[in-house]
Amino acid sequence: MIPRQGLRSILARGRAGALHSSLGESIQMANKFLEVAAGDAVKAFVDSKLSGGTDPEALDAAKSKLNGALLQAFDDSDKARKWKPLALPLADLRADGDGLDLSLIAPEANHVAKAGDWTWTLNTKASLAIIADVLDDEQLSTLGLAPRDGHQIVRYAVNGELGAGASGGASAGIWSLKAGAQASAKAALEWYIAGANHRRLGQALLEAVPFMVPPMSLEKQLERAGDFEYWGSTAELVGSLGVSFSASTSIVKSGWTWGFDGERAKLSYSLGISGSARFGIEGLFRLRCIVKEAGTRPDGTKRFGVEVRLERSKSSSKSLALSLSAGIDATALAASADRFLRSQLPDPDKVEDSLALLTQPGTAIRDEVRAALEKLLGDSKAKDLVLLTAGFGDQKALAKSLADRIAAPLVDEIDKLGGKFASIAGNASALIDRWLERAFGGLPIAADLRTKLDQLADAQIAGAKKKFEGAVAKIEGDIKDKTLAAATKLLEPLAALGDKIQAELQDVAAKISETQAADAITRGLAEYAKLRKRVLDVLGDAQRAKIALTLAGTLEDTRLNQTFFRATFVPADDLGAAERLFQALWSGRLDDLVVLVESARRSGAIHGEPEGWLLRASKRVSTASTSINLFGFTIDNKVVKTSELQLQADLAGNVLASGKSTVQADAASYWTERHAKMVLSVVRANASGPAAIEFAFNGAYSAKGRDMTAELFEGMQRALARVAGGSGTLDIRALLKGPDGQSMDDKHFRRNVAFLLPMTLQGDEFRRFLDTAPDDLRRAIVRFGMRALDAEFGEVWDVPPSALLRDLAARVDGQFDDEMARHIACFGRFPSRWSARPSNMSSSVYERLGLDARLMIDGSELHRMLGTMFRLSVLLNAIVELQAQCHSLRSALEAVDPTQLAQSEAAARVPLRAITDALARFSVASQTLVGNSEMVSWPFATFAAAMAQFCGRAVPPGFVACAVLPGQENSPIPLIAG
Repeated sequence: MIPRQGLRSILARGRAGALHSSLGESIQMANKFLEVAAGDAVKAFVDSKLSGGTDPEALDAAKSKLNGALLQAFDDSDKARKWKPLALPLADLRADGDGLDLSLIAPEANHVAKAGDWTWTLNTKASLAIIADVLDDEQLSTLGLAPRDGHQIVRYAVNGELGAGASGGASAGIWSLKAGAQASAKAALEWYIAGANHRRLGQALLEAVPFMVPPMSLEKQLERAGDFEYWGSTAELVGSLGVSFSASTSIVKSGWTWGFDGERAKLSYSLGISGSARFGIEGLFRLRCIVKEAGTRPDGTKRFGVEVRLERSKSSSKSLALSLSAGIDATALAASADRFLRSQLPDPDKVEDSLALLTQPGTAIRDEVRAALEKLLGDSKAKDLVLLTAGFGDQKALAKSLADRIAAPLVDEIDKLGGKFASIAGNASALIDRWLERAFGGLPIAADLRTKLDQLADAQIAGAKKKFEGAVAKIEGDIKDKTLAAATKLLEPLAALGDKIQAELQDVAAKISETQAADAITRGLAEYAKLRKRVLDVLGDAQRAKIALTLAGTLEDTRLNQTFFRATFVPADDLGAAERLFQALWSGRLDDLVVLVESARRSGAIHGEPEGWLLRASKRVSTASTSINLFGFTIDNKVVKTSELQLQADLAGNVLASGKSTVQADAASYWTERHAKMVLSVVRANASGPAAIEFAFNGAYSAKGRDMTAELFEGMQRALARVAGGSGTLDIRALLKGPDGQSMDDKHFRRNVAFLLPMTLQGDEFRRFLDTAPDDLRRAIVRFGMRALDAEFGEVWDVPPSALLRDLAARVDGQFDDEMARHIACFGRFPSRWSARPSNMSSSVYERLGLDARLMIDGSELHRMLGTMFRLSVLLNAIVELQAQCHSLRSALEAVDPTQLAQSEAAARVPLRAITDALARFSVASQTLVGNSEMVSWPFATFAAAMAQFCGRAVPPGFVACAVLPGQENSPIPLIAG
């Protein structure tokens, strides 16, 4: 630290008075901000310069050298280096992107504590920093600032942050509990003040202090608006709070034991439950005041005002989640089975070795061929002839290596026979020619040598044939006049390994011949090897030794409030109204925003047209899913329901509103993927005039996968056509061609073709649905629903669904206009809830349907059929509910009050969510757990046909199904049928 007394003695010297004022600031800044070890050196340097008089050039030189000494002092001290920007010109700071960043406090603390069974981890942190830096081009553009030539705009900021968190866990019996809370807050105050390029940051900072006006005072802001140094301020506050809790348990037990290999293995059973809840709040407040040119004064000079821009947002979220899981782990049992099967199913290579005589007759006599050749080559004359003919060159080659080289082609040629010795018809000359061609590369062979080689080959071929025929005769003797079971036992381990292998063995038993036996056993060996590998691979996959079921549900609810306001304030005789508006922006009391703005405008304190809006939004997402892992195969079913609503009102009272209800149902397994999606959207826009409410609907059902054969595709199309009242005759293979222009086989069909039923209703079409009488809605659902049930279950149930309905309707007393009215009344007798187990229901349910309560038998076909009819009764209520809630939503949106936006959003939220629930009744991807070889789900097919009629389309065909090929998703192929 520079000694204070030394500085005072420097400043007290009278003959340096002129220099005192010019260097005083630098010396004061050094005294305030420097911590250097070279204080005496700096003092001596200043003393030497003071003795030189007050010549301007000397003064500038003294300033430059002093500043250089100070910068060197900053660099020489780690503690002082952070203060270095204070001694740099603003222009240099702009070029380097550097600035002052002083962290005044930054404490952090962590603590672990116990409270009962809970162990808590607590953490806190806080920070306070002073920042001074020059704004770059991007920052200037964002703020809308443009400094004068030769000047820079410096941001002076005070930033603070507080944060705290706690997390804890405990065990209570079999339960594991966790809880946590987090809170944070960040605050910043910024002033934007100009300074000349050559001014050093330390000097600029001292000069800027008078311009750091209170940001909450509009009057003070306007007073400084005419000063070219002052450019504005920003106040910002960001905060968040989150609380969470979770509980989970997992129970694992060992049960039934069994062993395949003499050792006992246990099955493990597991059950898991987990749940969680979370609540969070996030908030943002940003009030920015920027000096702007605002017209002219009466004397013609420029007038400056302050553009005030407010951004406020507050969001809250809460979520709940629940998951149930159960499983069986048979890994240990699978390992036992693996060991057992490996011991009982020999390696295919060993089996092939034992049957090599039948499958590779040449290889079986390899040793005999070599031995014969070695004997032949023992004759030196023959050896010399071979060496000379083959051109081997090495006169000392051993007979054994030479025999190996010549024997290999002969062994290979005999193997190629595959046991079909009858094909050479006692003349092996062609085989011998091929052997010699390969052995000697086509070179001419001396007559003596050729004769000896021919004789050798004939003898070896005859020997191989004799061995082969002997093996076949033995097999024929073993299985002749015996049953297949006896034959397969003789040929273990090829026995009892599947229908394919049994069929091959049956060929051996029924048609013993040298050719058929070899082919049959070769095929059997190939099937055996594949089957053995498949079985052991499955047992070796741990996932395939498990069965797991998971049921999960989540609910997420978010709310968002946003406010935006912008206006330019200018000096006025009476700033009272403007100040009240400004304070309302600060405090967030914006219920009377429109009134306050109008009052400030009348006082003349607002220049131009203010703009602003309020926004209220909400979103709810609920998810229900089922996942089954069955020995490595996964089956997933998931339904996601989403309701989104947004209302926005501006200062002029204009209202924009939008809402969306979405239901997405997915069913996926190894065999198939099926998806059903429905989206209903609504929009209100009225820049002027009465509110205009427009509805639109989009939906689609799609299916693809390994089960999607051409026959299933045609069946889906026919079933849809039956619902609409058409025939649905269609040759899908003729309609869809493969890349080569040919009809696709099932393999290519499964890989390339997807089924799609799209639905779109807009404008007048949807209005026709809204204008349809409720009774007509029910009639359409009954009509198309019964057709859909007949198409789905007509050949499965003991009684067709339409016949069952007629029987139930005949039990309804009363006078009806027609049979359809009686059917609707019959569906009205179904209860509001239905259980798959009659024992869980009251006998009065059957009695209301006119049935004997004694028919309530668990697992009965009648009860399953009535359960399906109950689902159709639910659809009758759902279609009427959908229409009614659309009317309610339209009324709520028409009645939106711009001054009561929160209440209006709450009023519209209720019918929107009811619409989502109603759509979920129809948006069904699959009626079964697996969904394999299933038609379009009958609730979706019923809704599609009914909506086509409501909107005025011809039924049939109604909405037209399509085929979608890869890469042509935007060009589906319509399936137009008769």
